[in-house]
Amino acid sequence: MSKNCAALFRWVLLAAFALLLKAGTAQNMAAGLRLGWGGGLSFLYRPNENQAVEGILSPRWGGAVLTGLYQRHVPHSSQNWSWFYGGGLHLGYHHRDNFVGEGFSGAPNYINLGFDLIGGITYRMEDFPVEFSLDYMPSIELSAERNFIAEQVGLTCRFRFSP
Repeated sequence: MSKNCAALFRWVLLAAFALLLKAGTAQNMAAGLRLGWGGGLSFLYRPNENQAVEGILSPRWGGAVLTGLYQRHVPHSSQNWSWFYGGGLHLGYHHRDNFVGEGFSGAPNYINLGFDLIGGITYRMEDFPVEFSLDYMPSIELSAERNFIAEQVGLTCRFRFSP
């Protein structure tokens, strides 16, 4: 069972990266690092100024979690600031022999699936292609005993590939 889960997770990761590479050809992409609980590599694609799709690849418990989010961006009165909100899904594969605590069912390997919400604020530098965002991303787990994860606050720094 665990070999099938690992193979499925590898295919999902491969498909996600292929979609991100295709989106990157539109020259409206940013990539960087998200620090904090649920942190990792962040890829952001903006089809327009008011919408974004973000993928976050996070290492966790000897495995990895891939989170896909749709975001709606609302400009602030300043051109460089915006706030955003949205939601999405996450899928992960964990090896949990290094974790014992709330939500641990005793299985050493398992697939993690759930829903995520996100809200935050973004600052896009005007003269340099870098943006920073601070967000809160609670999640609801479908495959664990601990159903609500509330401690996911992140600070992200991304390099923009768009003009």
